[in-house]
Amino acid sequence: MKLAFLAAIAIAVITVVTLVMIYLVVRSTGLIAQADEFSASFSDGSILISQLVSLSQVLAFSATLAILNLLAITVLGAVIAGIYNLAVKVTGGLLVGFTSN
Repeated sequence: MKLAFLAAIAIAVITVVTLVMIYLVVRSTGLIAQADEFSASFSDGSILISQLVSLSQVLAFSATLAILNLLAITVLGAVIAGIYNLAVKVTGGLLVGFTSN
């Protein structure tokens, strides 16, 4: 479970950095401005993509996604460890315990 938590922290950091980098690349290449022009042609300029997607919103979304992934990976790591220990008891093998030494 500890190893799953550490792996989840690493994945969470990678998630946040990756999403922010993707946003910065998309913004610097001008794709958001092109999307604004495209959406303005349909909505008479009332809907702008640049208002919906900003750096603070990308950071909030990536942090929320990272926290959810952190919880899910930690819980799944504990469940998989429990299933492994049950399988070891039935078939024999190396039992990994949940004790702290």
